[in-house]
Amino acid sequence: MYQTPHSCSLCYPNENGYTIILTTHNPDFAILLGGVVTLVKNGGEVECGSVNEIIKSENLSQLYDTPLDVSFVESVKLSCCLTYPL
Repeated sequence: MYQTPHSCSLCYPNENGYTIILTTHNPDFAILLGGVVTLVKNGGEVECGSVNEIIKSENLSQLYDTPLDVSFVESVKLSCCLTYPL
C-alpha cells in the first residue's frame, strides 16, 4: 500500500462547533487559511501548532527535502512558500 510521506492538515471549528479538516501538499493553502496546522513527516512524526509556528522555511525544507523559503512578498501583500533560486 502506498502512503504519502508528508501533508499539512488544517482544523477550523466554526460557530456551530463543526470542524473542517483539509489535507494538502501545498503550504500556501495553510498560509492563506491560517488556523492550526499539522505536519506529518516521513516515519509518522507529527508536529502541530499555529501556521506562524509551523509553516517556516526550515520545517518545510526538511519536510520536502528541498530548499524552500517562507517570506512576505510585498507585491501580493502575503506570505508565500517559494522555491530557490528566487
